[in-house]
Amino acid sequence: MWARLLKLAIPWWVYVVAFGAIVTVGTGLYLGHVSALKKSAYAAGVAADKSRSDAVINKLERDALAARLVAETKVQAIEDGWRTIAIGAQRDRDKALSQNRKISAALTAAATERDQLRNEGAARTATVTGGVAASDDSVAACRDRAERTFVSLEAALRTSRECAGDAEDSDEGIRSLLGSWPKLTR
Repeated sequence: MWARLLKLAIPWWVYVVAFGAIVTVGTGLYLGHVSALKKSAYAAGVAADKSRSDAVINKLERDALAARLVAETKVQAIEDGWRTIAIGAQRDRDKALSQNRKISAALTAAATERDQLRNEGAARTATVTGGVAASDDSVAACRDRAERTFVSLEAALRTSRECAGDAEDSDEGIRSLLGSWPKLTR
């Protein structure tokens, strides 16, 4: 076979070039096949890594969602506790205001009774003096001074009672505010 090729009188360098071309094409085919194998192995590795990372991400998302639900449940329970405390404090405040109204009504009734007694006392005093002018009768003058002193004392007591009633009303408001204020426990 070689002999026949030599007879054709083809220069030797053509054989070298042909042999080089065959080697080059063969090497290219081999490297292309190896490259394709590497690409498929790389793609398989990337797919495996992606599936593992997706599994980890999904697990983390599920854990985060579960933790969020637990935290929301705890927050809801705390808010419900605060609402219960606020409702209880409001109920206590309403009871205290009702008691203050009863006390105020009792004080008003006592003041009315006192005024009636004073008026009756003044009417008896007028009949006791027998119509003598207060300036002529020293007992009547003492009664007038006592009456004026009593009126001043009565005004002072009325003012004191009003202040005490206002203080009780304010006190219950402050107690209910403090009672309904959220308390942090650690």
